[in-house]
Amino acid sequence: MTSRCLLLVLALAAACGDDDGGGGPGDGGASDGGQADAAVPDAAPANLYPYACTLDIDSDLDGEPDERWTTSQEGMVRTIEVDTGVDGSIEMSFEQHYNRNGKVADNYQYSPPPTLIRHDVSTFNPDGTTATYSSDIPIGEPFEFRFNYFYAAGRLVRTERDQPIGAPIEEEDQLYYTGDLLDHTDGDIGLDEVIDWRTSNTYDGDGHLIRFDYDGGADDVVDEVTSYQVDADGNRVHEEYDNNADGDPERISDYTYDADGNPLVSEYDNDGDGEVDQRQTRSYDCL
Repeated sequence: MTSRCLLLVLALAAACGDDDGGGGPGDGGASDGGQADAAVPDAAPANLYPYACTLDIDSDLDGEPDERWTTSQEGMVRTIEVDTGVDGSIEMSFEQHYNRNGKVADNYQYSPPPTLIRHDVSTFNPDGTTATYSSDIPIGEPFEFRFNYFYAAGRLVRTERDQPIGAPIEEEDQLYYTGDLLDHTDGDIGLDEVIDWRTSNTYDGDGHLIRFDYDGGADDVVDEVTSYQVDADGNRVHEEYDNNADGDPERISDYTYDADGNPLVSEYDNDGDGEVDQRQTRSYDCL
């Protein structure tokens, strides 16, 4: 996970009131590291539900899925299987282990199963906030990394990254707030006390994130813009990504939800030409 992606996650989390800084494939990555929080109850807590039983991806818009993700859950373990040809074979899978607070403890990625290609782990503070998030990628040590998270007054205020794990810290990010909302983040690569990049967030009157700016040189020139629209319930319904901040988005996404606020259909225009290139449909009929 790059720092820029991490900070977008943090911005969205701040807008939603979620202080969990870690994340991984699907629902995110986290681990208790043997702390008391690792105790597993007999039944999964309610906040693990609902989840999409199937995610069908139609990449040629012929009405038939070209790829299917199937999710099942037993106790505190959620399994996601990916059938890239919808022919019954499983080319990739994820196994997510939850803690009792409903956060992913360990995330294992297999491709093809049972070949493990990635293991994401986090540790938690006693209050449930994420202390560290790391990724162990067996294909090569240089791809391994770890984020460390630091809080003040219950809010995430600083992150550190070392890559590979155990190497000296190579990046430090400082987060700044206006009220309860994340305003901007400054990234220092090399720990030379020089800001190398900055992200800035804009919210509507209800505290929903509506714009995320990335200034890759910290020179007060915005390089990339992601804008969002939400409905009356606060669900994100429209998203535009402009990778050179020229006002002409390169990617446009639209989302619809069911009456309970669960995502149903996502449509993606991957080149900004006004035509849908991919449609993703979710089903919850197994719950």
